[in-house]
Amino acid sequence: MKPIKSFLNTKNSIIFIIIIAVWGVLLGRIWNTISFSTNDKQETINSLPQQKSNSLLLTRMPTDIQALTGELLISPKNSWSGWSEKIKQASDFLYVWIYDVTLMDAKSLIKNIAKQDTEVKMIIEDDKYGVDKISDPRWWWIQTMNDSKLHTNYMHAKTFVSQWLYIIQTANLTFSSFNTQREYYVLWDNQEIINNLKMLFEKDWKGEQIQPSDIHPNILFCPIDCRYKIEQLMKTAQMSIRTQNQYLDDPSLQQILSSKTGLDIRITLPNDKKNFQSRPIQNKIKLLGSPRIHAKAILIDDTYLVISSINFSTNSMDNNREIWIIITDVESIVKYKKQFLLDREKAK
Repeated sequence: MKPIKSFLNTKNSIIFIIIIAVWGVLLGRIWNTISFSTNDKQETINSLPQQKSNSLLLTRMPTDIQALTGELLISPKNSWSGWSEKIKQASDFLYVWIYDVTLMDAKSLIKNIAKQDTEVKMIIEDDKYGVDKISDPRWWWIQTMNDSKLHTNYMHAKTFVSQWLYIIQTANLTFSSFNTQREYYVLWDNQEIINNLKMLFEKDWKGEQIQPSDIHPNILFCPIDCRYKIEQLMKTAQMSIRTQNQYLDDPSLQQILSSKTGLDIRITLPNDKKNFQSRPIQNKIKLLGSPRIHAKAILIDDTYLVISSINFSTNSMDNNREIWIIITDVESIVKYKKQFLLDREKAK
């Protein structure tokens, strides 16, 4: 009987150990879930980057990027009033790269600026569905041209520059951009950026070749230098990457993001069928239904905020005219991060 009792005791011990192990795994998963939720909540509450830590990170810039201030507007939160009040200040000249202009209020506003003896020039994509051709009489007050001199697939940038102001945005001038979609706009009066954008526009207008050395370190100008700069920023990320984009299908960017295993990477895309296949980074992605994400923005290490016209696609970076700006302004970074986290809470 003793061998039998010993066997039963051993068997009971094994069963007890298995039960304890299973409970341990379950409790561990519950704890991880609680911890993850707590961390998300904590980040939302304490989402303000401290000026001190931000300054320390700036000493580790991967290139010669400069500390740059910029005001951030967000759609669809009353962005039209803020945007239109700023663009009305254009004087002397207003140069525009734009893909899509269908909003009548925007057409009227730009036309009125041109009537006030302001030189208005616009490079606009004319090879797309549903967009007015350059010959549209509503543009007769404005000098326009397509992107044939640029030798690009599409003129997809959304950038405005005048004597005292620049605006680089993710939005086209459409009703949906200002009213139903998530969009970002960076605007400021930095004269160095203004002068650089003015020079780049004039070269595009004349069909002159643009060299990487022509481009300000905080400007990314596709297809000339944008891939190198954004990939370098991603590769040198040390803590976190927060990005919203219309889609993400460029293999090189996917590979970089998937390789950053030690970082807190969060990607939010619109709830489109195409975005269900963004491998190998599916575990980092959430999809948002409303507002629809048309934004093209990325925040790296709470230090570099990049706002642009570019979708994370190979064609956008290698074939289109796209324009990005990198800012380090703490107030704008806080504003973006708060909006990102609010959208992230609703995404699935």
